[in-house]
Amino acid sequence: MPDGKFILTNGVTYNVSVVRYKQNGQIDSSYANNGCTASTPFAYLDCSALQPDNKLLISGSYDSIDGYSYTKLVRYTVNGEPDSTFGKDGFIYTSNGSPHSFVRGMAVMPDGRIVVGGIGYNPQGYSAAMLKRYMSDGSLDTTLNHTGLSYPFRADYCRAAIWQPDGRALLSIGGVLTDTYICRMKDDGSSVDSSYGQNGFAHVPCERITSMIYLPDGRLLCGGYDTDFVLIRLLPNGLGLDSTFGKNGVVRTDVYGNNDVLSMIQLQQDNKILVAGESNGLTILRYNQDAQVVAVIQRIGPKIDVYPNPVKNIITIDFGQLPTANCIYTITNIDGRLLASCAIHTSRENVDVSYLPQGTYIISVSSPFFSQSRLFTKQ
Repeated sequence: MPDGKFILTNGVTYNVSVVRYKQNGQIDSSYANNGCTASTPFAYLDCSALQPDNKLLISGSYDSIDGYSYTKLVRYTVNGEPDSTFGKDGFIYTSNGSPHSFVRGMAVMPDGRIVVGGIGYNPQGYSAAMLKRYMSDGSLDTTLNHTGLSYPFRADYCRAAIWQPDGRALLSIGGVLTDTYICRMKDDGSSVDSSYGQNGFAHVPCERITSMIYLPDGRLLCGGYDTDFVLIRLLPNGLGLDSTFGKNGVVRTDVYGNNDVLSMIQLQQDNKILVAGESNGLTILRYNQDAQVVAVIQRIGPKIDVYPNPVKNIITIDFGQLPTANCIYTITNIDGRLLASCAIHTSRENVDVSYLPQGTYIISVSSPFFSQSRLFTKQ
């Protein structure tokens, strides 16, 4: 945020909560309920965006009992409460007209309109790129394809979506067994901009592009992975790779064998590049402007799930494997006061939390080799 505080959107077991932190990493108790919003049901949390007025938007998918997938938008005030001026009590559900649709990017335009992009199924039943546009109050912007919803072309995958300042969308399309293509849409959201790359598509030599940054000079920085972390920089208008970046426009970093999964890239104010993902554990890399790695933070450990959330009586810590020696869990309140601590000896540990008052808590699991924490709500 502009004042140096930062916000974490946390998706756990079909629920999402938002936590705000101070500059020093302590939870900001002045935000929402002692720093944390109430859990909100989502099938999948996909992305978030901060408006110029510091209201927070989060978006994702919500599966309905009618068999269709819905895009769900939630807006919070600067105090972390649902914004009653947005949709119904801060929430908006809009049908995608198909099952299994996923949002992959969201932005707030200079005029206040909200745009989301991703992947879904068009009315003919084919997998296709998806674009949606909303007015600032959350109503659909019908100037986009007369409905606010567009499926411009068939595609098997879309893993990232961003917008240029002029409103044109950039989508990362394809992947898995083939390279990715970056497609640019016209600002009407319904047609491909043929002036970009080759007939609207720019080839990127990477199987999965999961994050993109549009640079002020018109170049595009892409982050993704195949067996390595991959950074790629494209020339303006998608006219080839930028040969001044890395090796012929591509930087590959083998962090931990074939387990490298890049999730997000970010540009610092000094133009150094931050990369976050997993390589047998949480991994953060920083590159200088010449695309050389200058810092690596890696935390190796098992992926831990905590459920159900919210919980009434018994919460389960699920490792999926036997924990390492000297593994413990702790439960603290939102202010950090220790409430419980115990050793863990099994791959699924059932913890009695029936004694806790209603509220939000933090359960942490740690050993000499890793440490992970999860928020949970006691009903």
